[in-house]
Amino acid sequence: METSSPCVHHFDILIASLFQKQLNENETYAQLSNLERKLAQLEQNNFAIQEFIASKKSETNYEPLKEKVYKLSQDYNNAIKDNIRKGGVV
Repeated sequence: METSSPCVHHFDILIASLFQKQLNENETYAQLSNLERKLAQLEQNNFAIQEFIASKKSETNYEPLKEKVYKLSQDYNNAIKDNIRKGGVV
C-alpha cells in the first residue's frame, strides 16, 4: 500500500486548483461549459416532449376500438343475413 505525505497531497491540490483557475479564465472552456449546460437542458426538454407525445398518442389510439366496432358490425350483419335466409323477420 502506497502512502503519500501530506506535503505531496497539498501540492496535488495546489496544482489542481491552478489548472482549474486557468481553465476558468479560458474563453473556449467557458463557451464549451455553457454549450454543455445548454445541451443538457435541451436533452431534458426533448425527453419531456417525447414523453408528452407518447402519452397523447396512447390517449388518441382508436385502432383497437375501430377493430372491435368493425367486428361487431360484421357479426351483426351476418346475423341479419342468417335471419333473412331462414325466413325470419328483420
